[in-house]
Amino acid sequence: KNRFELLRKLSFMPIMDGDLKAFNDYFNLIRSTNFLTLSHANHIYRYGLFRLQQGDTDGATELFQYINAREPENALPINGLGLVAKVKNEKSKARDFFEKAVMMAEKNQDFRIQEYRNNLQQLD
Repeated sequence: KNRFELLRKLSFMPIMDGDLKAFNDYFNLIRSTNFLTLSHANHIYRYGLFRLQQGDTDGATELFQYINAREPENALPINGLGLVAKVKNEKSKARDFFEKAVMMAEKNQDFRIQEYRNNLQQLD
């Protein structure tokens, strides 16, 4: 557990510095560990958002899909996939993802529902 906590804390350092190369280098080093398996969906989502903010849509998609496969009832990764589609100017796809995230959030009483609704409204 202590090792995991150290790895988790270290993973956020390149994010705070806005250094995608350092983040990817670090992520490649820990890829062979069970780091993602032990990581909370919110943390993995933040990694995906960072990649997306740095223009790495493929890397962001990979992380959002990982969360979705692990937690199919969680609206958060669906919202992330909507953000990727929006960045790629795939408006119809983004709308589908955001609508799905809103529906899932309503069903699961997700506190982030307003964020998902805002993302959907911003497409108009």
